[in-house]
Amino acid sequence: MLRYIVLYIVLGHSPFLFILSNLSIFSLPLGFLIFVVPLVLSTWQNTLLFIVDVISILRDEG
Repeated sequence: MLRYIVLYIVLGHSPFLFILSNLSIFSLPLGFLIFVVPLVLSTWQNTLLFIVDVISILRDEG
């Protein structure tokens, strides 16, 4: 249950995905894709943004 709450918070910008994943939770691959793909994409995007921020800060100080 906690995992779903965390995922709901992470995917809070798109509750539609959360509803879809709940509907397809019995067909595991589809539910897995609907959960994991946006999660991975948003994580990668956040990681890249973080790296870019760090590089720009280092460049400004250097």
